[in-house]
Amino acid sequence: MKIARFVESRHLLVLLVSIGLLERILWNVLRPGLGASGEAMRVALAVGSGRGIADAYRLGQGPTAHLLPISPGFAGLIYRLLGVGSMPAEIVLATWSIGLAMATYLVLFRTFERLGTPGWARIAGLAFACIAPTYLGQEAVDFRVWDGGLAACLAALFLSLLTAALEERELGLRQSALRSTRRGAAAAVCALALFVNPPLGAALMLCAGVFAWRELSIRESALPAAVAAGVLAALVTPWTLRNERVLHATIPFRSDAGLELALANYSTALDSTDRRQQFLNRLQTIHPSFNRTAYRSVKAEGELAYSRRVGARAARWMEGHPAEAAGLILLHMRQSLAPQAWQFDVFGKRLSPPLRAALADLAGVCGLIALALAVAARRSGWGYLALLIGSWVALTSPLQPVPRYTYLVYPFLVFCAADLLAQGRAALARARALRSRQPDRRDRSPARSVREAQPSTVRLDDLSAEGKPEACARGLGREERQ
Repeated sequence: MKIARFVESRHLLVLLVSIGLLERILWNVLRPGLGASGEAMRVALAVGSGRGIADAYRLGQGPTAHLLPISPGFAGLIYRLLGVGSMPAEIVLATWSIGLAMATYLVLFRTFERLGTPGWARIAGLAFACIAPTYLGQEAVDFRVWDGGLAACLAALFLSLLTAALEERELGLRQSALRSTRRGAAAAVCALALFVNPPLGAALMLCAGVFAWRELSIRESALPAAVAAGVLAALVTPWTLRNERVLHATIPFRSDAGLELALANYSTALDSTDRRQQFLNRLQTIHPSFNRTAYRSVKAEGELAYSRRVGARAARWMEGHPAEAAGLILLHMRQSLAPQAWQFDVFGKRLSPPLRAALADLAGVCGLIALALAVAARRSGWGYLALLIGSWVALTSPLQPVPRYTYLVYPFLVFCAADLLAQGRAALARARALRSRQPDRRDRSPARSVREAQPSTVRLDDLSAEGKPEACARGLGREERQ
């Protein structure tokens, strides 16, 4: 009883979050180096040094739209204030990155309560999310400058607002001011997510559109639509104008769509058994950060023109080889939901890639099973969760998943997998109850059935013992012996 109360208490919640924080802090302390790496880090350093959103591929490249500005821009602002590469700046950014991960898990912990997952199962999901080192490097380091941590947190917040709206509908609070406020907040979150991570933001927009179509009237949809349009315009307009001015091209989001398509789709993509080396070879062939010839092409023709050129080449290959392209898309879907070990080890040995892949696969497979069962049972809110995950997978399926991408649905799948525990326990309880209601069939021999069917007779001298049960028992015993 005490254990059950402890599991349901806030003390265990605080303990698990504290363990998760300590684990990620230790990872930062023990790892070599201070900051993150890659294009986002180079852009953050450029912002911190006063060069603006620039130098995504290499130092000296100049203005870029390879990445959207929010995450690397925020990191660059911290570098500008506290010093580029300084310890105080890295501490602030590490706190931000780890805080986003913990906030995502806590928001989903509360959200899955509305989705009907019992407390003990949600605690199990939170324990897995906080303690399992599946995406330790991303949560502790990469998301200081990359957008994955913020995007996942926004998606969790959106799902929380949506499930709250569904809960209020079931309680009959359709016209409440609180619900109107939540609808507006959900719309703002969708718009912000679209500008942080377009594929995930588009998936949220799709969920919001389906919700409005099913649950809201045209009048009720007006406020969230206006909020989403206003927030998106406030973000996209200045960014597009800036890109037209410095890059001489209309780029409302990112310039790298063609490059990402080309990195994932080519003639030998399915041939090699060493997929890690195959992906590295592809990077070293066409990515401007790894190939000097590609970088010189970017300098000569512009990053958007180069991205479009290699993307058009990949699109032509996909059109001419539909079977191979479909095979790659299916492989990417699998790698998004149940990653392979090499995906955690692209740039060298890190913390046990096979272990991390096994943990991600466990969450992915069990989460998908739980999601399918919940949707089949028509549980409230689960259809939107399935739509969110499914549409994101479909939108990103032409691209090669890396851990920064696969993380985006990992927290949701972890808590779905936790719900599978509850579904399994409930199924076992139903099976036990069904067995307990069935009659005992261990001894149903014909002789016993005949004896039970014959009426018992009692001699008169036994009946004379009124009020004496033992006499009646003796009489019945003699009759049985006869």
